[in-house]
Amino acid sequence: MDSHMLISTCPWCGKVNEFSTNLLNSGGPRPNDVSVCWTCGGLGRFDESMAVVRMDFAEQTEVFQSRVYQAYLAAKAAAKAAGR
Repeated sequence: MDSHMLISTCPWCGKVNEFSTNLLNSGGPRPNDVSVCWTCGGLGRFDESMAVVRMDFAEQTEVFQSRVYQAYLAAKAAAKAAGR
């Protein structure tokens, strides 16, 4: 799991996130990759300009059922257990 400096703003809560981690592959995010806000858990996706945009309900439902979201939940739980 690699972390990359990529400043983005959550389209749900407005939090500025400074890093991005690709939970399934190496390298940074690419257009259409899913973004999960570390603060609010809001789902978005990276557009062609690498800005995070809101996902519609159908897209969110698909993500909640995916291994990507399960990996996010595991990473968040591990960080919380480590006091981060």
